[in-house]
Amino acid sequence: AMGKVHYGISAQEKDSQVFRRSVFVVEDIKQGERFTEKNTRIIRPGYGVKPKYLTDVLGMKAGKDIERGTPFCFRLAEKNSILFLSNNEDSLALYEWLKEKEPEKEVYHITNKLTMDMIQQLEPAYLVSYNYKHIIPGEIIEYMQGRAVNLHVSFLPYNRGSSPNFFSFLDNTPKGVTIHELTAGLDKGRIL
Repeated sequence: AMGKVHYGISAQEKDSQVFRRSVFVVEDIKQGERFTEKNTRIIRPGYGVKPKYLTDVLGMKAGKDIERGTPFCFRLAEKNSILFLSNNEDSLALYEWLKEKEPEKEVYHITNKLTMDMIQQLEPAYLVSYNYKHIIPGEIIEYMQGRAVNLHVSFLPYNRGSSPNFFSFLDNTPKGVTIHELTAGLDKGRIL
């Protein structure tokens, strides 16, 4: 292989962070208050989370008092939540149901790709995946130690992967829904 692999930001990229945008807290927020469009904004410099995460941030509760001008990082949000991972508007009813059934826990809707850094900062109690287009990295599944489940719209072990409902009709396999633990193997976790 040519060259040397380097992970993280280079010195040149670090210097250019001031020109990038990120999510910032723009009003003082008390512990327990929610992050809203009014108290957060996408501005320069790029010291907070990337702008694409603003939709995930909105609605989260502050885990402590936060001063105006603080770059947002997921460590600022309340811990011990349930992360609901989904990219489909049709799954919002399940998200709302979870919020209603677990009123003592915050349920955060995550649409963007989940990273290990986010997990370590948010310290969630559980992950619930349903219609989520991203593959959850093995290190996250391992970190969650059996506290991550997936709702799969087909009977397993039939029709693993995406669009399983379509393939259950095409392949004439049993139809139904499976709830299973997330494991490194795609749709291979223990059926609950």
